[in-house]
Amino acid sequence: MKVVFLQDVPNVAKAGQVKQVSDGYGRNYLLPQKLAQLATKAALEEAEARIRREENKREVQVTEIRKIAEELDGITVSFTKKVATGNKLYGSIRDVHIAQAIHSQTGYDIDKGSIHLEQPIDSLGSHEITVKLGGDLKPKITVVVEEGDEQ
Repeated sequence: MKVVFLQDVPNVAKAGQVKQVSDGYGRNYLLPQKLAQLATKAALEEAEARIRREENKREVQVTEIRKIAEELDGITVSFTKKVATGNKLYGSIRDVHIAQAIHSQTGYDIDKGSIHLEQPIDSLGSHEITVKLGGDLKPKITVVVEEGDEQ
């Protein structure tokens, strides 16, 4: 039985794929669960159109992420913090603080999980941070921490 998958089925096929499956598997599981439909001419055309739409959508998303990466690469975000002793800060600057600063400066919502901090920033100075946006897109930003009243 040849079917077009309507949804992803783990270890079998992804949505939109056309595969040959056993008659019993198709008739007793895939078709009743609406995971697949028979591979008619109309179903094949619809699957091809769905695949093209998804590819176009992915291309647009990749283009947008590349644009964000280019704009983020090399920006500087600044923080003013109170200092305890030496260069140590009262408190620390975490990924969530950096994400908020990026948002207020650029307008982009960056997930705090995308900001790669080995440990929270707890000292004055300039710190280079990597933002992981997916794939090979890893712009570097500079976080500058200065002494003064907190912002």
